[in-house]
Amino acid sequence: TLYVTYNSTAGGILFYIGFVVATKHFHDNWAIKDYLIICGFGFLLFFSAGQTSLSFSPYPPLGFATMSFYGLSTYLILLGLYASAISVSQDIELRESIKKSALRESKFLDSIGTAHMEKELMKRMLVKAREEQKELIQESGVKSSFSEDDVIGIVKEIEKDVKEKNK
Repeated sequence: TLYVTYNSTAGGILFYIGFVVATKHFHDNWAIKDYLIICGFGFLLFFSAGQTSLSFSPYPPLGFATMSFYGLSTYLILLGLYASAISVSQDIELRESIKKSALRESKFLDSIGTAHMEKELMKRMLVKAREEQKELIQESGVKSSFSEDDVIGIVKEIEKDVKEKNK
């Protein structure tokens, strides 16, 4: 009985550690980190709750208290996985939208070619990114992990691509 009990708890701890280690790949994305930690904690609770049953516990209220964590743990797992997937997909949608807009604007800027116009493009893209990010948050209710630095990096990549294509 002890072997099975500790085995289940160890499995939950390993899942939790796996999700915590996975958060290290998302350096500045606090939203995704939080969601992954929530999911890992859900797995920890799920495996811990699964270590007992009402028929084998010597005192049923203790077994019932342990098993009552099933609902919370499955909710945390679902919330963590769903929210992290939505956040990542929103980032991808936002990135694609910014690239399309920046390409249109940079083609116009390429014909003019001034530093002032590049600054205006950057401002427009930041405003557009903020607006679209707010819309995506309102639609899904999940916070995106996209930052202004990401938008600036995308715009600079697009400018570089446009300049290379025109050479």
